[in-house]
Amino acid sequence: MAIGNFARCIDFTLREEGGFSDDRLDPGNWTGGAVGCGVFGGTNFGISAASYPTLNLRALTSTGASTIYQRDYWTPLKCDSFKAGVDLVMMDFSVNAGLHRSAVWLQDVVHTDQDGKIGPATIAAANEFDAATLISILTAAHEHFYETMRDAARYAKALDGRAERCRAAALAML
Repeated sequence: MAIGNFARCIDFTLREEGGFSDDRLDPGNWTGGAVGCGVFGGTNFGISAASYPTLNLRALTSTGASTIYQRDYWTPLKCDSFKAGVDLVMMDFSVNAGLHRSAVWLQDVVHTDQDGKIGPATIAAANEFDAATLISILTAAHEHFYETMRDAARYAKALDGRAERCRAAALAML
């Protein structure tokens, strides 16, 4: 298991997400989740106005972002229960695609009920996989998702690069 691996994983995600983004064409930068819908708040360290509409994103620090990621992504996905590397791929993808989608895709790959909730059956099935194989399969699924996004023409190339960097970082944790 990867208990205690959060610090290594969050370093990757914070580096990939970068600092404050004020891209007005990014739906996540609007509190309503669509361009021009709600208040423009931006995104900082990947924490978006759409997901956290009352948070002052310009003032968000990497420590604050780390707290949010641990509370709202790492812990619900039970990342401490997975092998090192798998935990990174799961958390990082959930940042871009959401907790439910990330959980369901893992459940599909490991052949457990696709309810979007990580429980003992999903954890056991995932940990039966060779970690390198599971990392590669999940990364391919993430790349496919990025290519089929609504804004694929604008963001997919950068996200595909991120998926490959995540795969490499995850494999290096093995």
